[in-house]
Amino acid sequence: MLTSCPTTNAQHAPVYTIGKRGSSRDFRSTPDQIRDLGAIIHSSPRGGEVTFHGPGQLVAYPIVHLRDRQLGARAYVESLEDALIDSLREYGIKARGRVPGGTGVWVGDRKIAAVGVRISRGVASHGIALNVCTDLSWFRHIVPCGFRDKGVTSIAAELGQANVGVEEAAAVFTEALGRRLLYGTLESVGEAIPAVVGAI
Repeated sequence: MLTSCPTTNAQHAPVYTIGKRGSSRDFRSTPDQIRDLGAIIHSSPRGGEVTFHGPGQLVAYPIVHLRDRQLGARAYVESLEDALIDSLREYGIKARGRVPGGTGVWVGDRKIAAVGVRISRGVASHGIALNVCTDLSWFRHIVPCGFRDKGVTSIAAELGQANVGVEEAAAVFTEALGRRLLYGTLESVGEAIPAVVGAI
């Protein structure tokens, strides 16, 4: 299994987040075992079940005024999925979204990116987690996103190489999301979509 990544300052601390539909039943390890791994457990107001965030993963929290974009909740989630699919295409990876009951992005039957948003007063927050060069063994301790019979994967695992960086993936995704939301160029996206990449 590929676990090494190019070093970067934008590494997310290991954390398991529990979304609105998640519960303690989604954990395969006890809270003490999770702590021994060096991770924490955090409840989140986003949609979805339980997932992992950590080093080697692109975690982006776009803050978007959906009413200004004339987007509904489903259309926005699909825009995030499409931007991820566009990004993965840049790496030569064929992925898909709009999986019934399986929000996020998939390569075959393996999940490569989770999508979980919160919408309040027409403003979307939280966002996406894309496995770039994540150590996938972290997912053994949970039922990822509620799927007991599905696997997880990463860009590095799909390409068979570890030399894939989170910062590069962040630039690719930001540009793809800007195109999907009609914000224009990468320079304008930085002003319009504050994407938080790193520790929460």
